Amino acid sequence: MAEKFKMKKIIFLLIIYLMASCLPEKHNVNLRNLDISPQAKSIFYYLKFQELKNQKNYPQAEAALKQTLELDPDPFLYLELANLYWRNLKFNEARTVLKQAIKKFPEYRNLYLSLARSYLAEKRFEDAATTLEEYLRVKADDYPIYQELAAIYVQDKKYAQTLDLIKKIPESKRTKLMYYYLGRASNGLGLKNKAIQFLKKAVQIDPQFIEAWAELAYVYELNKDYVEAEKTYAHLLQMGEGSPELLLRLIDLNLKLNNPDKAMLIVEKGPKHEHFKLEAANKFISNKFYSYAQKILNEILSRKDVPPRTYFYLAILAYEKDHDAQKAVDFLDKIPENNKFFPQALLFRIQLLLQLEDFEQALTLTRLGQKKFPNQNQFWLLQANIYEFRNKFSQALKILEKGLQKWPDDPELLFRKGIILDKMGKREQAIATMEKIIAAHPDHDQALNYVGYTLAELGKDLERALVLVQNALKIDPDNGYYLDSLAWVYFKQNKIKLAWEEIKKAVQFTPDDPTIWEHYGDIARAVNKPELALRGYKKALEFKSKNAKVIKEKISIILSH
Repeated sequence: MAEKFKMKKIIFLLIIYLMASCLPEKHNVNLRNLDISPQAKSIFYYLKFQELKNQKNYPQAEAALKQTLELDPDPFLYLELANLYWRNLKFNEARTVLKQAIKKFPEYRNLYLSLARSYLAEKRFEDAATTLEEYLRVKADDYPIYQELAAIYVQDKKYAQTLDLIKKIPESKRTKLMYYYLGRASNGLGLKNKAIQFLKKAVQIDPQFIEAWAELAYVYELNKDYVEAEKTYAHLLQMGEGSPELLLRLIDLNLKLNNPDKAMLIVEKGPKHEHFKLEAANKFISNKFYSYAQKILNEILSRKDVPPRTYFYLAILAYEKDHDAQKAVDFLDKIPENNKFFPQALLFRIQLLLQLEDFEQALTLTRLGQKKFPNQNQFWLLQANIYEFRNKFSQALKILEKGLQKWPDDPELLFRKGIILDKMGKREQAIATMEKIIAAHPDHDQALNYVGYTLAELGKDLERALVLVQNALKIDPDNGYYLDSLAWVYFKQNKIKLAWEEIKKAVQFTPDDPTIWEHYGDIARAVNKPELALRGYKKALEFKSKNAKVIKEKISIILSH
Protein backbone atom coordinates (compact mmCIF):
# COMPACT_ATOMS: atom_id res chain seq x y z
CA MET A 1 0.00 0.00 0.00
CA ALA A 2 2.72 2.43 1.02
CA GLU A 3 4.53 2.28 -2.31
CA LYS A 4 1.25 3.17 -4.10
CA PHE A 5 0.84 6.37 -2.16
CA LYS A 6 2.25 9.07 -4.46
CA MET A 7 2.95 12.22 -2.50
CA LYS A 8 0.86 14.61 -4.61
CA LYS A 9 -2.12 12.30 -4.54
CA ILE A 10 -1.88 11.89 -0.76
CA ILE A 11 -1.79 15.66 -0.23
CA PHE A 12 -4.76 16.09 -2.58
CA LEU A 13 -6.78 13.43 -0.80
CA LEU A 14 -5.88 14.76 2.62
CA ILE A 15 -7.35 18.10 1.57
CA ILE A 16 -10.55 16.35 0.41
CA TYR A 17 -10.68 14.40 3.65
CA LEU A 18 -10.17 17.48 5.83
CA MET A 19 -12.79 19.39 3.88
CA ALA A 20 -15.22 16.53 4.30
CA SER A 21 -14.60 16.31 8.03
CA CYS A 22 -15.26 20.07 8.44
CA LEU A 23 -18.74 19.91 6.84
CA PRO A 24 -21.81 19.66 9.07
CA GLU A 25 -23.03 16.08 9.54
CA LYS A 26 -26.07 16.62 7.30
CA HIS A 27 -23.69 17.50 4.46
CA ASN A 28 -21.62 14.31 4.64
CA VAL A 29 -19.46 13.77 1.60
CA ASN A 30 -20.71 11.05 -0.72
CA LEU A 31 -17.67 9.61 -2.48
CA ARG A 32 -19.89 8.38 -5.29
CA ASN A 33 -20.49 12.04 -6.29
CA LEU A 34 -16.76 12.77 -6.43
CA ASP A 35 -14.93 12.12 -9.66
CA ILE A 36 -11.97 10.24 -8.16
CA SER A 37 -10.45 6.86 -8.93
CA PRO A 38 -11.13 3.64 -6.93
CA GLN A 39 -7.56 3.88 -5.67
CA ALA A 40 -8.19 7.40 -4.40
CA LYS A 41 -11.39 6.26 -2.71
CA SER A 42 -9.47 3.45 -1.00
CA ILE A 43 -7.00 5.99 0.38
CA PHE A 44 -9.89 8.11 1.62
CA TYR A 45 -11.37 5.13 3.49
CA TYR A 46 -7.96 4.21 4.83
CA LEU A 47 -7.54 7.70 6.31
CA LYS A 48 -11.03 7.44 7.75
CA PHE A 49 -10.05 4.08 9.27
CA GLN A 50 -7.01 5.67 10.92
CA GLU A 51 -9.13 8.45 12.43
CA LEU A 52 -11.73 6.01 13.76
CA LYS A 53 -9.04 3.72 15.15
CA ASN A 54 -7.43 6.65 16.99
CA GLN A 55 -10.85 7.47 18.43
CA LYS A 56 -11.09 3.80 19.52
CA ASN A 57 -14.27 3.44 17.49
CA TYR A 58 -13.25 -0.05 16.43
CA PRO A 59 -16.50 -1.33 14.81
CA GLN A 60 -16.65 1.63 12.38
CA ALA A 61 -12.86 1.49 11.90
CA GLU A 62 -13.24 -2.15 10.87
CA ALA A 63 -16.02 -1.22 8.41
CA ALA A 64 -13.91 1.57 6.87
CA LEU A 65 -10.92 -0.73 6.47
CA LYS A 66 -13.07 -3.41 4.85
CA GLN A 67 -14.30 -0.80 2.35
CA THR A 68 -10.67 0.04 1.63
CA LEU A 69 -9.90 -3.63 1.02
CA GLU A 70 -12.85 -4.02 -1.36
CA LEU A 71 -11.49 -1.18 -3.48
CA ASP A 72 -7.82 -2.07 -3.17
CA PRO A 73 -7.06 -5.61 -1.86
CA ASP A 74 -3.50 -4.97 -0.70
CA PRO A 75 -1.47 -7.24 1.66
CA PHE A 76 -0.59 -4.26 3.85
CA LEU A 77 -4.29 -3.61 4.43
CA TYR A 78 -4.91 -7.25 5.32
CA LEU A 79 -2.18 -6.93 7.96
CA GLU A 80 -3.87 -3.78 9.31
CA LEU A 81 -7.20 -5.61 9.59
CA ALA A 82 -5.59 -8.62 11.28
CA ASN A 83 -3.85 -6.30 13.77
CA LEU A 84 -7.15 -4.56 14.50
CA TYR A 85 -8.77 -7.93 15.26
CA TRP A 86 -5.79 -8.98 17.36
CA ARG A 87 -5.92 -5.81 19.49
CA ASN A 88 -9.60 -6.49 20.13
CA LEU A 89 -8.87 -10.11 21.16
CA LYS A 90 -10.58 -11.51 18.04
CA PHE A 91 -7.84 -14.04 17.43
CA ASN A 92 -9.71 -16.40 15.13
CA GLU A 93 -10.87 -13.52 12.93
CA ALA A 94 -7.30 -12.21 12.72
CA ARG A 95 -5.99 -15.59 11.58
CA THR A 96 -8.84 -16.01 9.08
CA VAL A 97 -7.96 -12.68 7.47
CA LEU A 98 -4.26 -13.59 7.29
CA LYS A 99 -5.01 -16.96 5.71
CA GLN A 100 -7.25 -15.31 3.12
CA ALA A 101 -4.50 -12.82 2.36
CA ILE A 102 -1.89 -15.57 1.98
CA LYS A 103 -4.05 -17.23 -0.68
CA LYS A 104 -4.17 -13.94 -2.59
CA PHE A 105 -0.53 -12.95 -2.00
CA PRO A 106 1.42 -16.21 -1.51
CA GLU A 107 4.84 -14.49 -1.75
CA TYR A 108 4.23 -11.72 0.80
CA ARG A 109 6.40 -12.78 3.73
CA ASN A 110 4.93 -10.45 6.41
CA LEU A 111 1.59 -12.21 6.18
CA TYR A 112 3.23 -15.50 7.08
CA LEU A 113 5.29 -13.88 9.83
CA SER A 114 2.23 -12.24 11.36
CA LEU A 115 0.29 -15.51 11.29
CA ALA A 116 3.23 -17.46 12.77
CA ARG A 117 3.70 -14.92 15.55
CA SER A 118 0.01 -15.10 16.40
CA TYR A 119 0.46 -18.83 17.00
CA LEU A 120 3.64 -18.25 19.01
CA ALA A 121 1.75 -15.90 21.33
CA GLU A 122 -0.27 -18.97 22.39
CA LYS A 123 2.76 -21.32 22.33
CA ARG A 124 1.32 -23.18 19.33
CA PHE A 125 4.77 -23.97 18.01
CA GLU A 126 3.68 -26.60 15.50
CA ASP A 127 1.20 -24.25 13.80
CA ALA A 128 3.76 -21.43 13.75
CA ALA A 129 6.39 -23.71 12.19
CA THR A 130 3.95 -25.08 9.60
CA THR A 131 3.12 -21.52 8.54
CA LEU A 132 6.75 -20.60 7.86
CA GLU A 133 7.44 -23.97 6.24
CA GLU A 134 4.60 -23.20 3.82
CA TYR A 135 6.23 -19.87 2.93
CA LEU A 136 9.62 -21.51 2.35
CA ARG A 137 8.05 -23.83 -0.19
CA VAL A 138 7.22 -20.65 -2.14
CA LYS A 139 10.44 -18.71 -1.43
CA ALA A 140 13.14 -21.28 -0.68
CA ASP A 141 15.97 -18.72 -0.71
CA ASP A 142 14.55 -16.33 1.93
CA TYR A 143 17.25 -17.04 4.51
CA PRO A 144 15.97 -14.67 7.24
CA ILE A 145 12.85 -16.86 7.43
CA TYR A 146 15.07 -19.89 8.05
CA GLN A 147 16.30 -18.03 11.12
CA GLU A 148 12.74 -17.35 12.31
CA LEU A 149 11.82 -20.99 11.78
CA ALA A 150 14.94 -22.20 13.59
CA ALA A 151 13.96 -20.10 16.61
CA ILE A 152 10.56 -21.84 16.66
CA TYR A 153 12.12 -25.30 16.34
CA VAL A 154 14.45 -24.56 19.27
CA GLN A 155 11.56 -23.35 21.45
CA ASP A 156 9.67 -26.53 20.57
CA LYS A 157 12.78 -28.64 21.32
CA LYS A 158 12.88 -29.96 17.74
CA TYR A 159 16.65 -29.96 17.75
CA ALA A 160 17.29 -32.38 14.88
CA GLN A 161 15.00 -30.34 12.62
CA THR A 162 16.88 -27.19 13.62
CA LEU A 163 20.18 -28.69 12.51
CA ASP A 164 18.72 -30.00 9.24
CA LEU A 165 17.15 -26.61 8.49
CA ILE A 166 20.24 -24.45 9.04
CA LYS A 167 22.48 -26.89 7.16
CA LYS A 168 20.55 -25.86 4.03
CA ILE A 169 21.94 -22.33 4.38
CA PRO A 170 25.38 -21.61 2.84
CA GLU A 171 27.95 -20.84 5.53
CA SER A 172 28.55 -17.41 4.00
CA LYS A 173 24.88 -16.57 4.66
CA ARG A 174 24.74 -17.78 8.27
CA THR A 175 24.20 -15.15 10.93
CA LYS A 176 25.26 -15.09 14.58
CA LEU A 177 21.71 -16.13 15.55
CA MET A 178 21.85 -19.13 13.23
CA TYR A 179 25.05 -20.33 14.90
CA TYR A 180 23.44 -19.67 18.29
CA TYR A 181 20.47 -21.86 17.36
CA LEU A 182 22.84 -24.52 16.00
CA GLY A 183 24.60 -24.44 19.37
CA ARG A 184 21.40 -24.75 21.38
CA ALA A 185 20.10 -27.54 19.14
CA SER A 186 23.38 -29.47 19.34
CA ASN A 187 23.36 -29.14 23.11
CA GLY A 188 19.77 -30.36 23.20
CA LEU A 189 20.84 -33.47 21.28
CA GLY A 190 23.73 -34.08 23.67
CA LEU A 191 26.33 -33.04 21.08
CA LYS A 192 28.14 -30.78 23.52
CA ASN A 193 31.43 -30.46 21.61
CA LYS A 194 29.53 -29.48 18.45
CA ALA A 195 27.51 -27.01 20.51
CA ILE A 196 30.71 -25.39 21.78
CA GLN A 197 32.04 -25.03 18.21
CA PHE A 198 28.85 -23.35 16.96
CA LEU A 199 28.57 -21.03 19.95
CA LYS A 200 32.19 -19.98 19.55
CA LYS A 201 31.40 -19.01 15.95
CA ALA A 202 28.44 -16.96 17.17
CA VAL A 203 30.62 -14.93 19.56
CA GLN A 204 33.34 -14.58 16.93
CA ILE A 205 30.78 -12.86 14.68
CA ASP A 206 29.58 -10.68 17.59
CA PRO A 207 31.85 -10.59 20.67
CA GLN A 208 29.07 -8.73 22.55
CA PHE A 209 26.53 -11.52 21.97
CA ILE A 210 25.68 -12.07 25.65
CA GLU A 211 23.11 -14.86 25.11
CA ALA A 212 25.64 -16.92 23.17
CA TRP A 213 28.33 -16.42 25.84
CA ALA A 214 25.85 -17.48 28.52
CA GLU A 215 24.85 -20.60 26.55
CA LEU A 216 28.53 -21.41 25.97
CA ALA A 217 29.24 -21.19 29.70
CA TYR A 218 26.23 -23.40 30.40
CA VAL A 219 27.39 -26.04 27.90
CA TYR A 220 30.88 -26.06 29.43
CA GLU A 221 29.24 -26.60 32.80
CA LEU A 222 27.10 -29.46 31.51
CA ASN A 223 30.23 -30.96 29.99
CA LYS A 224 31.80 -30.74 33.47
CA ASP A 225 34.51 -28.49 32.08
CA TYR A 226 34.23 -26.26 35.12
CA VAL A 227 37.44 -24.36 34.42
CA GLU A 228 36.22 -23.12 31.01
CA ALA A 229 32.73 -22.54 32.39
CA GLU A 230 34.10 -20.38 35.18
CA LYS A 231 36.27 -18.41 32.71
CA THR A 232 33.28 -17.82 30.43
CA TYR A 233 30.99 -16.68 33.23
CA ALA A 234 33.79 -14.39 34.47
CA HIS A 235 34.06 -12.97 30.94
CA LEU A 236 30.31 -12.22 31.02
CA LEU A 237 30.86 -10.42 34.30
CA GLN A 238 33.59 -8.29 32.70
CA MET A 239 31.17 -7.47 29.87
CA GLY A 240 28.91 -5.86 32.44
CA GLU A 241 26.44 -8.72 32.77
CA GLY A 242 26.39 -8.71 36.57
CA SER A 243 22.99 -10.23 37.28
CA PRO A 244 22.54 -12.10 40.57
CA GLU A 245 21.91 -15.30 38.56
CA LEU A 246 25.32 -14.98 36.90
CA LEU A 247 27.06 -14.31 40.22
CA LEU A 248 25.40 -17.40 41.71
CA ARG A 249 26.61 -19.51 38.78
CA LEU A 250 30.15 -18.23 39.39
CA ILE A 251 29.86 -19.02 43.09
CA ASP A 252 28.66 -22.54 42.34
CA LEU A 253 31.45 -23.18 39.80
CA ASN A 254 34.16 -21.94 42.13
CA LEU A 255 32.84 -24.26 44.80
CA LYS A 256 32.92 -27.16 42.35
CA LEU A 257 36.54 -26.16 41.60
CA ASN A 258 37.23 -26.19 45.36
CA ASN A 259 37.76 -22.42 45.49
CA PRO A 260 35.48 -21.47 48.43
CA ASP A 261 37.48 -18.32 49.27
CA LYS A 262 37.03 -16.98 45.72
CA ALA A 263 33.33 -17.87 45.89
CA MET A 264 33.04 -16.04 49.21
CA LEU A 265 34.69 -12.97 47.68
CA ILE A 266 31.95 -12.92 45.01
CA VAL A 267 29.31 -13.10 47.77
CA GLU A 268 30.90 -10.18 49.63
CA LYS A 269 31.08 -8.03 46.48
CA GLY A 270 27.63 -9.06 45.28
CA PRO A 271 24.18 -7.63 46.11
CA LYS A 272 23.50 -6.96 49.78
CA HIS A 273 19.87 -8.07 49.77
CA GLU A 274 18.87 -11.19 51.69
CA HIS A 275 17.57 -13.15 48.70
CA PHE A 276 21.00 -13.18 47.04
CA LYS A 277 22.76 -13.99 50.32
CA LEU A 278 20.41 -16.88 51.04
CA GLU A 279 20.79 -18.32 47.53
CA ALA A 280 24.56 -18.08 47.96
CA ALA A 281 24.36 -19.83 51.34
CA ASN A 282 22.37 -22.60 49.68
CA LYS A 283 25.18 -23.05 47.11
CA PHE A 284 27.74 -23.44 49.91
CA ILE A 285 25.50 -25.96 51.72
CA SER A 286 24.91 -27.97 48.52
CA ASN A 287 28.67 -28.19 47.96
CA LYS A 288 29.27 -29.07 51.64
CA PHE A 289 31.20 -25.92 52.57
CA TYR A 290 29.25 -25.62 55.78
CA SER A 291 31.39 -23.12 57.71
CA TYR A 292 31.14 -20.59 54.86
CA ALA A 293 27.36 -21.04 54.74
CA GLN A 294 27.22 -20.56 58.52
CA LYS A 295 29.09 -17.28 58.19
CA ILE A 296 26.62 -15.94 55.59
CA LEU A 297 23.60 -17.03 57.65
CA ASN A 298 25.01 -15.54 60.87
CA GLU A 299 25.37 -12.19 59.09
CA ILE A 300 21.69 -12.36 58.05
CA LEU A 301 20.69 -13.29 61.63
CA SER A 302 22.28 -10.07 62.85
CA ARG A 303 19.79 -7.99 60.82
CA LYS A 304 16.50 -6.66 62.16
CA ASP A 305 14.10 -8.63 59.99
CA VAL A 306 15.31 -12.20 59.52
CA PRO A 307 13.72 -13.95 56.50
CA PRO A 308 12.13 -17.24 57.64
CA ARG A 309 14.05 -19.12 54.93
CA THR A 310 17.19 -18.42 57.00
CA TYR A 311 15.93 -20.85 59.65
CA PHE A 312 15.37 -23.50 57.00
CA TYR A 313 19.02 -23.35 55.93
CA LEU A 314 20.18 -23.21 59.57
CA ALA A 315 18.18 -26.40 60.16
CA ILE A 316 19.99 -28.09 57.26
CA LEU A 317 23.33 -27.01 58.75
CA ALA A 318 22.34 -28.23 62.21
CA TYR A 319 21.48 -31.62 60.73
CA GLU A 320 24.28 -32.05 58.19
CA LYS A 321 27.12 -30.15 59.89
CA ASP A 322 26.37 -30.69 63.57
CA HIS A 323 24.40 -33.97 63.22
CA ASP A 324 21.89 -32.52 65.68
CA ALA A 325 18.35 -33.45 64.61
CA GLN A 326 16.70 -31.77 67.62
CA LYS A 327 18.51 -28.49 66.95
CA ALA A 328 17.30 -28.67 63.36
CA VAL A 329 13.71 -29.20 64.55
CA ASP A 330 14.02 -26.13 66.81
CA PHE A 331 15.07 -23.96 63.87
CA LEU A 332 12.22 -25.26 61.71
CA ASP A 333 9.72 -24.44 64.46
CA LYS A 334 10.53 -20.75 63.85
CA ILE A 335 9.12 -20.74 60.32
CA PRO A 336 5.53 -19.37 60.46
CA GLU A 337 2.63 -21.21 58.85
CA ASN A 338 1.93 -18.35 56.43
CA ASN A 339 5.44 -18.50 54.94
CA LYS A 340 5.96 -20.13 51.55
CA PHE A 341 8.73 -22.32 53.01
CA PHE A 342 6.41 -23.76 55.67
CA PRO A 343 5.40 -26.86 53.62
CA GLN A 344 9.07 -27.77 53.06
CA ALA A 345 9.86 -27.05 56.70
CA LEU A 346 6.94 -29.21 57.81
CA LEU A 347 8.08 -32.16 55.68
CA PHE A 348 11.63 -31.80 56.99
CA ARG A 349 10.39 -31.66 60.60
CA ILE A 350 8.37 -34.84 60.16
CA GLN A 351 11.39 -36.69 58.78
CA LEU A 352 13.57 -35.45 61.65
CA LEU A 353 10.97 -36.44 64.26
CA LEU A 354 10.79 -39.88 62.68
CA GLN A 355 14.56 -40.14 63.09
CA LEU A 356 14.23 -38.98 66.71
CA GLU A 357 11.52 -41.67 67.14
CA ASP A 358 9.00 -39.06 68.26
CA PHE A 359 6.29 -40.90 66.34
CA GLU A 360 3.24 -39.25 67.89
CA GLN A 361 4.43 -35.72 67.13
CA ALA A 362 5.45 -36.81 63.63
CA LEU A 363 1.96 -38.25 63.03
CA THR A 364 0.34 -35.06 64.35
CA LEU A 365 2.34 -33.02 61.87
CA THR A 366 1.42 -35.32 58.95
CA ARG A 367 -2.25 -34.74 59.77
CA LEU A 368 -1.61 -30.98 59.87
CA GLY A 369 0.08 -31.22 56.49
CA GLN A 370 -2.81 -33.20 55.00
CA LYS A 371 -5.25 -30.56 56.25
CA LYS A 372 -3.30 -27.46 55.19
CA PHE A 373 -1.83 -28.85 51.96
CA PRO A 374 -4.37 -31.37 50.64
CA ASN A 375 -2.75 -31.45 47.19
CA GLN A 376 0.67 -32.62 48.41
CA ASN A 377 0.95 -36.40 48.43
CA GLN A 378 4.14 -36.30 50.54
CA PHE A 379 2.14 -36.01 53.77
CA TRP A 380 0.30 -39.26 52.98
CA LEU A 381 3.58 -40.94 52.10
CA LEU A 382 5.29 -39.81 55.29
CA GLN A 383 2.34 -40.89 57.44
CA ALA A 384 2.50 -44.33 55.83
CA ASN A 385 6.29 -44.38 56.36
CA ILE A 386 5.84 -43.76 60.09
CA TYR A 387 3.54 -46.79 60.40
CA GLU A 388 5.85 -48.83 58.16
CA PHE A 389 8.85 -47.89 60.33
CA ARG A 390 6.92 -49.25 63.35
CA ASN A 391 6.03 -52.45 61.43
CA LYS A 392 2.34 -51.49 61.41
CA PHE A 393 1.93 -52.50 57.80
CA SER A 394 -1.87 -52.74 57.74
CA GLN A 395 -2.20 -49.17 58.98
CA ALA A 396 0.42 -47.99 56.50
CA LEU A 397 -1.53 -49.68 53.69
CA LYS A 398 -4.78 -47.97 54.78
CA ILE A 399 -3.09 -44.54 54.60
CA LEU A 400 -1.74 -45.28 51.13
CA GLU A 401 -5.16 -46.44 49.95
CA LYS A 402 -6.65 -43.14 51.17
CA GLY A 403 -4.00 -41.28 49.23
CA LEU A 404 -4.69 -43.38 46.13
CA GLN A 405 -8.35 -42.40 46.31
CA LYS A 406 -7.16 -38.83 45.65
CA TRP A 407 -4.36 -39.76 43.22
CA PRO A 408 -5.22 -43.18 41.72
CA ASP A 409 -2.20 -43.35 39.39
CA ASP A 410 0.40 -41.63 41.57
CA PRO A 411 3.64 -43.63 41.08
CA GLU A 412 5.10 -42.73 44.51
CA LEU A 413 2.04 -43.90 46.41
CA LEU A 414 1.78 -47.03 44.26
CA PHE A 415 5.46 -47.86 44.75
CA ARG A 416 5.18 -47.54 48.51
CA LYS A 417 2.05 -49.69 48.42
CA GLY A 418 3.98 -52.35 46.50
CA ILE A 419 6.77 -52.33 49.09
CA ILE A 420 4.30 -52.65 51.97
CA LEU A 421 2.54 -55.55 50.25
CA ASP A 422 5.93 -57.22 49.81
CA LYS A 423 6.70 -56.81 53.51
CA MET A 424 3.28 -58.29 54.33
CA GLY A 425 4.23 -61.36 52.29
CA LYS A 426 1.77 -60.54 49.50
CA ARG A 427 4.35 -60.77 46.76
CA GLU A 428 1.97 -61.40 43.86
CA GLN A 429 -0.05 -58.29 44.75
CA ALA A 430 3.20 -56.37 45.16
CA ILE A 431 4.40 -57.39 41.68
CA ALA A 432 1.00 -56.51 40.17
CA THR A 433 1.23 -53.03 41.75
CA MET A 434 4.75 -52.51 40.41
CA GLU A 435 3.71 -53.72 36.95
CA LYS A 436 0.94 -51.09 37.02
CA ILE A 437 3.56 -48.42 37.66
CA ILE A 438 5.79 -49.66 34.81
CA ALA A 439 2.85 -49.72 32.39
CA ALA A 440 2.07 -46.05 33.11
CA HIS A 441 5.63 -44.89 33.84
CA PRO A 442 8.13 -47.04 31.90
CA ASP A 443 11.03 -44.96 33.22
CA HIS A 444 10.23 -45.51 36.91
CA ASP A 445 13.61 -47.00 37.83
CA GLN A 446 12.62 -48.20 41.30
CA ALA A 447 9.66 -50.22 39.99
CA LEU A 448 11.80 -51.60 37.14
CA ASN A 449 14.43 -52.73 39.62
CA TYR A 450 11.89 -54.22 42.01
CA VAL A 451 10.23 -56.40 39.38
CA GLY A 452 13.58 -57.37 37.82
CA TYR A 453 15.10 -58.36 41.17
CA THR A 454 11.97 -60.15 42.35
CA LEU A 455 11.80 -62.21 39.15
CA ALA A 456 15.46 -63.15 39.70
CA GLU A 457 14.72 -64.16 43.29
CA LEU A 458 11.88 -66.34 42.05
CA GLY A 459 14.03 -67.71 39.21
CA LYS A 460 11.31 -66.73 36.72
CA ASP A 461 11.46 -64.97 33.34
CA LEU A 462 15.15 -64.13 33.75
CA GLU A 463 15.50 -62.59 30.28
CA ARG A 464 12.82 -60.02 31.11
CA ALA A 465 14.35 -59.53 34.56
CA LEU A 466 17.64 -58.67 32.86
CA VAL A 467 16.01 -56.10 30.56
CA LEU A 468 14.11 -54.46 33.44
CA VAL A 469 17.20 -54.09 35.62
CA GLN A 470 19.31 -52.83 32.72
CA ASN A 471 16.64 -50.20 32.01
CA ALA A 472 16.74 -49.12 35.65
CA LEU A 473 20.53 -48.75 35.41
CA LYS A 474 20.22 -46.59 32.29
CA ILE A 475 18.34 -44.10 34.47
CA ASP A 476 20.62 -44.39 37.53
CA PRO A 477 23.88 -46.09 36.49
CA ASP A 478 25.68 -45.68 39.84
CA ASN A 479 22.94 -47.14 42.01
CA GLY A 480 24.44 -49.92 44.13
CA TYR A 481 21.08 -51.64 44.62
CA TYR A 482 20.46 -51.81 40.88
CA LEU A 483 23.98 -53.14 40.27
CA ASP A 484 23.31 -55.79 42.93
CA SER A 485 20.07 -56.73 41.08
CA LEU A 486 22.00 -57.05 37.82
CA ALA A 487 24.61 -59.23 39.50
CA TRP A 488 21.84 -61.40 40.98
CA VAL A 489 20.11 -61.84 37.62
CA TYR A 490 23.44 -62.92 36.06
CA PHE A 491 24.01 -65.26 39.01
CA LYS A 492 20.61 -66.87 38.49
CA GLN A 493 21.39 -67.18 34.75
CA ASN A 494 24.63 -68.97 35.72
CA LYS A 495 26.68 -66.16 34.13
CA ILE A 496 29.00 -66.17 37.11
CA LYS A 497 31.86 -64.06 35.72
CA LEU A 498 29.46 -61.29 34.75
CA ALA A 499 27.80 -61.54 38.16
CA TRP A 500 31.17 -61.19 39.90
CA GLU A 501 32.07 -58.02 37.95
CA GLU A 502 28.76 -56.37 38.83
CA ILE A 503 28.66 -57.33 42.51
CA LYS A 504 32.14 -55.82 42.99
CA LYS A 505 30.76 -52.51 41.69
CA ALA A 506 27.64 -52.82 43.87
CA VAL A 507 29.57 -52.98 47.17
CA GLN A 508 31.65 -49.98 46.11
CA PHE A 509 28.57 -47.82 45.56
CA THR A 510 26.55 -49.22 48.50
CA PRO A 511 29.07 -50.47 51.09
CA ASP A 512 26.71 -50.82 54.08
CA ASP A 513 23.87 -53.06 52.85
CA PRO A 514 23.83 -56.58 54.37
CA THR A 515 21.91 -58.22 51.49
CA ILE A 516 24.39 -56.95 48.91
CA TRP A 517 27.29 -58.26 51.01
CA GLU A 518 25.58 -61.65 51.32
CA HIS A 519 25.22 -61.74 47.53
CA TYR A 520 28.89 -60.79 47.30
CA GLY A 521 29.71 -63.78 49.45
CA ASP A 522 27.52 -66.17 47.40
CA ILE A 523 29.00 -65.04 44.09
CA ALA A 524 32.57 -65.11 45.48
CA ARG A 525 32.00 -68.73 46.48
CA ALA A 526 30.73 -69.49 42.97
CA VAL A 527 33.93 -68.07 41.40
CA ASN A 528 36.00 -70.06 43.91
CA LYS A 529 37.20 -67.14 46.03
CA PRO A 530 36.53 -68.45 49.57
CA GLU A 531 38.45 -65.71 51.39
CA LEU A 532 36.43 -63.01 49.65
CA ALA A 533 33.25 -65.00 50.29
CA LEU A 534 34.06 -64.98 54.03
CA ARG A 535 34.63 -61.22 53.84
CA GLY A 536 31.22 -60.75 52.25
CA TYR A 537 29.40 -62.87 54.82
CA LYS A 538 31.15 -61.19 57.76
CA LYS A 539 30.24 -57.77 56.36
CA ALA A 540 26.62 -58.91 56.06
CA LEU A 541 26.64 -59.89 59.76
CA GLU A 542 28.37 -56.63 60.69
CA PHE A 543 25.54 -54.67 59.05
CA LYS A 544 22.87 -56.63 60.97
CA SER A 545 21.54 -58.98 58.30
CA LYS A 546 18.13 -60.47 59.06
CA ASN A 547 19.43 -63.68 57.48
CA ALA A 548 22.14 -64.12 60.13
CA LYS A 549 21.45 -67.81 60.87
CA VAL A 550 21.81 -68.85 57.22
CA ILE A 551 24.93 -66.71 56.77
CA LYS A 552 26.61 -68.32 59.77
CA GLU A 553 25.91 -71.74 58.27
CA LYS A 554 27.55 -70.61 55.00
CA ILE A 555 30.60 -69.43 56.95
CA SER A 556 30.81 -72.81 58.74
CA ILE A 557 30.72 -74.67 55.42
CA ILE A 558 33.63 -72.58 54.03
CA LEU A 559 35.71 -73.00 57.20
CA SER A 560 35.10 -76.73 57.29
CA HIS A 561 36.77 -77.21 53.90
